[in-house]
Amino acid sequence: MKKLVFGLIATVLFINVTFSQSPENPKNDFDYLGVIHNEVLKEFFKKNNTPNMSIEEILKNIAPIILENENYSSRFGKEYNSITVEQIKEYMPDIANNFNTLVDDQKISNEAKSYLKELLNGLEGATDYSKVYDNIILIEQKVNQSKLSNSEKEKISGISSIARYSSYLWLVENPRPTFSNSLSARWRWWSIVADVAGGILGAPTLAGIAAGAAGSSAVSEAISTK
Repeated sequence: MKKLVFGLIATVLFINVTFSQSPENPKNDFDYLGVIHNEVLKEFFKKNNTPNMSIEEILKNIAPIILENENYSSRFGKEYNSITVEQIKEYMPDIANNFNTLVDDQKISNEAKSYLKELLNGLEGATDYSKVYDNIILIEQKVNQSKLSNSEKEKISGISSIARYSSYLWLVENPRPTFSNSLSARWRWWSIVADVAGGILGAPTLAGIAAGAAGSSAVSEAISTK
């Protein structure tokens, strides 16, 4: 099952941070999605440190970066299916509801929806990565032990991998100190939630790449103008 999401904030510069805990979970067969997610994100920032990028610009600029990523191309080749601007904009207002409406609109079982909502709601207000990591690992364990179909387990496992790596990126590697403490914290967890929502919107296709990219970028632009 191919599903990826990348949240991109064009105005962010990365800093080096030492942290004892890593985002990996070797027991998740879709851990590579989170790895690619962060690799592409960092490369995008290097090449696109320009404020006020439109969703259209992000969709255009992210495509070559994705296709040039070695981990991506080794698994997916040159396959890349973008999502439309309209699809992204449709669900952006749902961020106030932690994208629970987006989850409700998915054609999956109620049990699968409950795990996705638990994942999204558990990210609200997140500031401590170790707690976020432990919570996501617990959800992954419950999903693996559940009676969900294999396709639903794969879908959630891929999305949870993105959630772990996205959380590490925004909470550990890139705290964006230019914001005030309260605004920075809100911006970071909103970006994580937008990342995860992109994965839900794009799965099981590769459209999740563009969905997450434009989604969290729109969040960043909305916050940075306040």
